[in-house]
Amino acid sequence: MTEINSIGAANSLPKTTTVSNSAESQPGNISFPQSDDDYTRGQAVTEDVKQNLKSLKNNIKLDEALFGLFGTDNIRVTGDGKMTYGQLRDKLGIPPRILGQVNNKELKDSDIIKGEVRVNLEDIGWYETTPQFDFEAQDNQYQRANGNYTAGYDRQISNEDIKNILK
Repeated sequence: MTEINSIGAANSLPKTTTVSNSAESQPGNISFPQSDDDYTRGQAVTEDVKQNLKSLKNNIKLDEALFGLFGTDNIRVTGDGKMTYGQLRDKLGIPPRILGQVNNKELKDSDIIKGEVRVNLEDIGWYETTPQFDFEAQDNQYQRANGNYTAGYDRQISNEDIKNILK
C-alpha cells in the first residue's frame, strides 16, 4: 500500500495482515475484552432481571418519557409489604445508592418498601465486572465516591427489552 505524505512524497506502508478463521473457531464467535466470568455473570443477571420483571409485573407501572423527548423512561414499583430495597436492587440488577439518588431519599437496603419507588430504566440490569488491574479498581472506587455509581459495572439489557416485558 502506498501513502502520500504532507510534502507529496510516496511512502510505502507495510502490508496489513488478516486473521483467518481456524478450524477450531466457531462462525460468529466474537471475543470481547471482558473475562469469561464477567460474560457469564452478565448473561445470568440479564436472565434473572427479565424473569423478575415478569414476576413483578403486577406491582410495576411503566412511565415512558413524553413523546420520547421529555423526561426519562422509568417504572414505579409498589412494595408488597415484605420486599426490601436491597431485594428490589438484587432482583432488578441495580447498583448501590442509585435508588436513593433517583428517589431523593436516604434508602437503606434493609428498609421495607412502603408505597412506590421510582426506578429509571437505565438503572436496571447492571452487574459488577472484575477489574483487570489495580488502577482500574481504584478508579472505579474513586468514580463511585464521586457520584458515578455504575463505574465498574456493565449492562446487557436494553430499555426496549424492559418495555417489551412490561407491556
